[in-house]
Order: sequence, then structure tokens, then C-alpha cells
Amino acid sequence: MSSTIKAEAPIFKNRITTLGRINKFKNENLEAKLYTEIRPIKDIEVWSLPGGSGAWQKYTFESVLDQEFLATEIGKSFGPTWTTHWFKITFNIPEEWEGKEVHFQWYSGSEATLWDPTGRILQGLTPGFREEYVISKKYIIGPPITYYVEMACNTLFGAGVGGDGSIAPPDENRYFTLERVNIAIFDQSLYKLHTDMEMLWQMADIFSDTHIGYQAMFAANEMVNKIIFGKNDDAGKVADEFFAEGNGAKVHTLYSIGHCHIDSAWLWPYNETIRKCARSWAAQISLLNEYNEIYFACSQAAQFDWMKIYYPDFYKELKKAVGENRFVPVGGAWVEMDGNMPSGEAFIRQFFYGQRFFQQEFGILCKEFWLPDTFGYSAQIPQIIKHVGIHRLMTQKLSWNQVNKMPNHSFHWEGIDGSSVLVHFPPADTYNGDSNIRQLLFTQNNSQDKGRANAGMYLYGHGDGGGGPTRTIIERLLRVKDVDGIPKIVMSSPEQFWERLELEERKLYKWVGELFLEFHNGTYTSQAKIKWYNRKCEFLFREVELLLAIAYTTGKVSKDTVQADIAIVDKYWKDFMLNQFHDVLPGSCIELVVIDAWKLYEELFTNVMSLRRNYHSHILGSGTVLIGFNPLPWQVQSVLFNKPDIGTGFPSGPNVQDVILDAESFDDSIEGRYLIPSSFKAAVVKLDPSGYSSLTPLPPASPVSYTG
Repeated sequence: MSSTIKAEAPIFKNRITTLGRINKFKNENLEAKLYTEIRPIKDIEVWSLPGGSGAWQKYTFESVLDQEFLATEIGKSFGPTWTTHWFKITFNIPEEWEGKEVHFQWYSGSEATLWDPTGRILQGLTPGFREEYVISKKYIIGPPITYYVEMACNTLFGAGVGGDGSIAPPDENRYFTLERVNIAIFDQSLYKLHTDMEMLWQMADIFSDTHIGYQAMFAANEMVNKIIFGKNDDAGKVADEFFAEGNGAKVHTLYSIGHCHIDSAWLWPYNETIRKCARSWAAQISLLNEYNEIYFACSQAAQFDWMKIYYPDFYKELKKAVGENRFVPVGGAWVEMDGNMPSGEAFIRQFFYGQRFFQQEFGILCKEFWLPDTFGYSAQIPQIIKHVGIHRLMTQKLSWNQVNKMPNHSFHWEGIDGSSVLVHFPPADTYNGDSNIRQLLFTQNNSQDKGRANAGMYLYGHGDGGGGPTRTIIERLLRVKDVDGIPKIVMSSPEQFWERLELEERKLYKWVGELFLEFHNGTYTSQAKIKWYNRKCEFLFREVELLLAIAYTTGKVSKDTVQADIAIVDKYWKDFMLNQFHDVLPGSCIELVVIDAWKLYEELFTNVMSLRRNYHSHILGSGTVLIGFNPLPWQVQSVLFNKPDIGTGFPSGPNVQDVILDAESFDDSIEGRYLIPSSFKAAVVKLDPSGYSSLTPLPPASPVSYTG
């Protein structure tokens, strides 16, 4: 007995031809048709905020509403670089769109923030990956809608000369053209089919002439056939069945965490980073509400503090998400600082102020140091972070090494004193994962800990200039979370990953001493003025805080006075630590950031030096005799010389030497350093520890002479 079998073979047997057919179909018949109807918005008004970089900080949302908005239109350009322009956009959604998913579309080539009329931030708008906002998943007929768009005249990576997005100094006269302001119907079912076919096509392309590769190609081609004949639901089932074929028990697992590295300053100034955080994080709050299974990790307490100061209403939403353990603060530090130049005390203060903020605001203490992008790692870091209760470190930058590649992605790092912490480098060799198949497979195959650790951290989302995960990145991961041939994907919090890795930590190797980055070496000699200020401020803080303690414990000032002055010192510690960010202190930032850093240092110096003078007066009273102050906890024997501003009162006698370097004064136009005066007196003195000493010149150990 015979029967007829209906063949469902691919139309083309040739692999290259079939892959080409699938790719062209998904691009032209799916992606290009995701928006089934688009209507331009005509009612657009603009108010250009006066001033350049940072001028936006002078205006609240309420004060913006009071300004005079003027009519504008598509095709108009706005600038120059770093300026801000507010748009008022009003539109009606057609009644026939009821029940449809409706999006707002915006494209200006620049970063922007979408607000509703009540002053609530809805999300950021970023060219390339976030150019739409979901008005409604299922529109219900309602009144006209008004949105406000805050357009920033810069891109995700500043405003580099050439405008191609490359790392470059800013073009200070860039203008951005308003190209698209629409409402549109989005076909969610077509989007699903497109994402399905995209991941199948990637698998077919990468797995090539393997059984998995051909199975993926067959499934994608079968989807094409069914869609052509209008069987979209059946096409979706083909993909669902393929992606439902689970992985093996021993497959490598990627603990996938949403991430959005935002440099606190780099190719843009601090004031623009504040808005980058608001744009990026508002979008992540929306995604957390949409996808129950995802988590988002975020470091740098300073950036959270900015949200609290500048966006208090949004900060309430942020705190709610943190309380639900979905928006996860990590790192414990005030900023992601440079890993080599800060003193030990400055490192400790990063965690003191960072952890205190997280504890006071969210009731949590971070367990991991999160430092993905710094330019090297001092051997004292394990001791320091263990001291503040942190026993884990996540970083990534050392994957850039070319000569001496790190031999592990997970290991124990032992510091100078023998302290040891658990370290993980995400084996994707990036903290900006986009969830494509090639990258997921690279993450698995690149792991240097095969046989010892079968789990890796995978950080997904746009970063450096902000942005974070998108729907597309998330949907890709969800498609292949348990698919034969692909690493197993677990949507995870950082804590879940670390607990998994700790189950295997007994198998890991140990690294002793510095972690050296072979790149960016010039950053340790560039921008000398910033580095000079950094070290001088570290000394100044130590001295002033000791003076506050002496004055209070000896009854020279009241509790209220010293607490008020401690608050001033705290404020300047935070400004100082901000300047220790890993693109500011090393000097790898644009000139505008350098100037901002200098301003912070100059204000710090002016006010903290004033405190120092006041507290010397509180403790000593008035008089004319010069005495020395030693803030160090040990006795110091040193050469003391009278700077030009000392005047009279310097000790005299046979052990005091007059030094004349030049008959004329030196030119004092020098960057950031004390200029040695052309003539001065010098003497050797001993200073007692942690306090004051009279200046008694001592004979030098051997005669000293100077010939001019």
C-alpha cells in the first residue's frame, strides 16, 4: 500500500542561496514593514534655551513650560554643540487606530529626553537604537496628547569632529536636523517573526555546515514559505518549536545582566552625564516593568545622587525598582575611579561615601567592586575592598591586553598584605553586549576557565555613553535562553551569578600582585595640573580633618560648629572623588571636562584652605611666632623654607641659610605647581607627630653650601 507524502524541503538546496533568501526576506518583508501606518505630526513648537554647556541646570521643567514656544517644522536644524532646545508636540491619534500598538517616533540625530506634561520623564531618545516610545500597547480612544522633548545638541559619544561617532574632540559648532516626528502603528506579531528569523538566520550562518546550522536554516526558510502564503501563526510556531529544543545539563551558562556603563565624564562634560543617566535609566525602568524576568545593574553612587538632586520625582520610581531588587546598585564606590593614582585613603573614602549613600537611600551594602573600564589595578585593591566588607571584583578592561593576555576570567586575586578577593572578567570581553549569536558563542568559547568554572557573567546593553538594554537585545536573549548549541541564558541579578561562581571557586587559580593594563599608559603623565591637584587635595583633606578633630576634642569649637564644617568637608570630598573618575584623573577626557575639573579643584582649594586657616586660629589664637604643623602620625625631620607669603617671623641664627637662586624673580606662569621663589631662607627642623611644634633650626648632618 502506498501513500503520498507532502514534501516540505527548502526551495533552494544550495546553502548560500537559501541564506541569502532568508536574509533578504527578513529585511525587506519583515523589518521594513514593522510599522504598518505612519503619520507625521504637524503641531511642533520649540523654545531654544539660552546658554551652552550646563545652561539647562538653571531651568526646572515648570519654568520651561512658562517660556514662549514658537512654531517649527521638520527639516529645521538646531545647535550649536552643547545647547538645549525644548519641543512641545501635540497630536491626536486616529480613532481607527483603537486597539493597535501605537508608537511615538523621534529622530534628530542627537540625544533627547521625552517628558509628559506633568514633568514625568518617560524615556531617553537615542539615534540608532531608541528612536521610538510606546504610547500604548493597545490604544484606547482619548483626548489629544502633548509631549515635551528636551533635545541635547550632542550624540551618545559627544560631538566629535567629523560627525561619524568616532572618538574625537568635539566640533563646537555642530547642528542637528529634526528629521522625523511621527505617530505609527507597530505590528508586534511581525516583530516577533522578525526576531525569530533573525536569530535563526544568525545560527544558520555561524554554525555553517553542521546539523544545527542546517536545522536553523531549514526552520527559517520554512518560516519564509509560510509567511508568503499568509500563514504567519504557523511560521511563528516553527520558530517556537525550534527554540524549545532544550540544552544539555553540562552546557555553559551565561548569567545575563542588563548593564549601562555611563562614563561620568569623557567625550562630554559632567552636566551632560546627569541627563544621560536620566535618559538611560528611565528607559530601563520601563523595560523592567515590561519584562518581569530581567535585572539591571548600575554602579556609581554619585550618579544616583544626581538623580536625587535633579530629578526627584523620577528618583522615587528608581527607589521603588531598587526596593524590588530589579534595579540593582553595585560597586559600592562614589564613582568608578582610576585604579592606580588615588591614595589608599582616597580609595577608602570612595567606598565610605558610596556605601553610606546606598545604605542610607536603599538599605543595602554592595558586596562587589564594579570597575569594568579603568586603566589598571593597584596591588593594594584587594586589601582595601576587603577592609570595607567587599570580597568580589568585576572588571573587563584587561581583555584588551595583547602581549600578556590574562590567563583566566575567574580567579582569586591576592594583594600586598595577603588579602584575597574573587575576581571575574566577563568572557565576552565587553560590558556592552548586544546578544547576537556570534557574541554569545564567543563568550562561551573564549572562557579561560574551561573545566574549572562553567558559568560566566554576560553584561548586555549599550554603554560608555549610556543607553543600556533595548527590547531587541532582550528579545534576542529570551529566544535562545535554552536552545541546543547556544550557551544557556539565565536572566540574573549580580548576586545570583556570584553565588553560582562561588560554588566552583575552590578550582580557580590565584593571581598575586598588580593587574597591569598594556594600554593607555600615557594617561599617567598627561594633564599634570589635574594630577597635581589630586595629590595636593589628598594632603589637604588629611590636614583639615585632623585640625577639626583637635579643635573639637580640646574644646576650641562647639559640636554644632564642627558638624557644620564636617558637612563642608564632605561636600568637597564628593567633588574631589568625582574628579578621580577613570577618564578625568588620567586625563583621557575632552578639554571641556578638564576645565570643569579645574573649577571644582579651585573651589575646593579656596574653601578648604579657608577652613584650615580658621581652625589654626581656633586652636592657636593670635600671635606672631611661627610654628610648624605636622599632620602625619610620626615625627618628621625636614627642610623648611620661607615661601614669599610668610613674611616676618621665620627663625634666625647660624643654622638658617639664605639661598639666592637668582637676582630677579622667576616667571610664575606655570601650570599647577608651587613656583620655587628666587630667594628664600631654609632650615632643618623636627616636627612632632599629629600636631604643632616650635621651629628650632638644627645643624645639618653635613655642611651645606650653594654657589649661584
